[in-house]
Amino acid sequence: MQITGPTKEVCSNHPIDLKFESFGWAVKSVDGHDYDALTDALSRPVEAGKPSLIIANTIKGKGVSFIENNIKWHHKVPTDQEFEGAMAELDAQLTALS
Repeated sequence: MQITGPTKEVCSNHPIDLKFESFGWAVKSVDGHDYDALTDALSRPVEAGKPSLIIANTIKGKGVSFIENNIKWHHKVPTDQEFEGAMAELDAQLTALS
């Protein structure tokens, strides 16, 4: 997501993995919200002898209902009430995982 809309509509960088691979990089894509996948990807080179690129696919504002994938939050600062609501949602998710 960019400030004016989804990257693919404003200034597409797709397919970014193939662009890096064409210059000799070893590329791995992971779910950027999956800590185990990130830890695994960061723990070892994608391919020995090549520079590595890890693409962490994420959703902007993930986990906060009124922020998730909402373009207006690209540059908006939450009010105190919005911040408290966001933190309550994130805390509830952490509690559910425990």
